[in-house]
Amino acid sequence: MEIKKKREIVFLHNGLGNQMFQYAYAHKERLAGHKVSCCYGLSEKRGNHNGYELNHVFKGIVANRGAVVVFILRVLCYMIYNYKLAS
Repeated sequence: MEIKKKREIVFLHNGLGNQMFQYAYAHKERLAGHKVSCCYGLSEKRGNHNGYELNHVFKGIVANRGAVVVFILRVLCYMIYNYKLAS
């Protein structure tokens, strides 16, 4: 029996500590063989946080800003198809 691999998008947001934890989770999932994308599009400067900081503190951290748009489009298509939102 073949095990289906998970596919996830991890949103890196809030402060540096939260971003480190979220990235560590994504790395653990990758080591387990799952397909994981990291995205920082939701972490613009807001309030008392400095936005996306991982790439300034750690070298080699790769995150994609465009994944947010793809994720939102997938959710909208899913909702339209399954819940008949487009009447």
